[in-house]
Amino acid sequence: MNPSPDAIAQNDASIQFEEKQQRYILTQVEQFTFVLPLTLVAEIPIVERSQILVMPFYSPVVMGVLHHAGHVTPLVSLRQLLGIAKGFATERLTVVQLSAAAAEQAGLGLVVDRTLGMRSHSQLPPDLFDAVQSNIEPNMRLFKPEILADSLWQPLRWRSTRSREQLSVISDQ
Repeated sequence: MNPSPDAIAQNDASIQFEEKQQRYILTQVEQFTFVLPLTLVAEIPIVERSQILVMPFYSPVVMGVLHHAGHVTPLVSLRQLLGIAKGFATERLTVVQLSAAAAEQAGLGLVVDRTLGMRSHSQLPPDLFDAVQSNIEPNMRLFKPEILADSLWQPLRWRSTRSREQLSVISDQ
């Protein structure tokens, strides 16, 4: 049985109402502001850099993994994802851990410079939620888990910095 046009319109209105009631976490990475729906955020821990296990054979975007609250949390640097130079390295990092609502990215930790607070839908630029996002502030972006490519989780091939010829010369000495 197909739903009636009235039922479809009522469902669309209900979804729009829920979106307008949504709250958002604002985070900052350099000059960029990322807006995350609160439903995507599980928690925002502050962690010590020394707690991170570096993953050297992965993309530089993958900072490593963190054992936090009984789980292993992979960490992604939004700074690296945006191609921003490293800047000042702090010992304490702000991590936005994604919730189950982030589907395949659930449990992932996004490393940001800082959190800016929480806003309601009405306190944000209306164009932020448009598919095209043409008139919004250029440094404000709505975070979508899809921006994280699946290739991030593929190990990079290890390459020796020395050629075979160099290694044979060293072994002959």
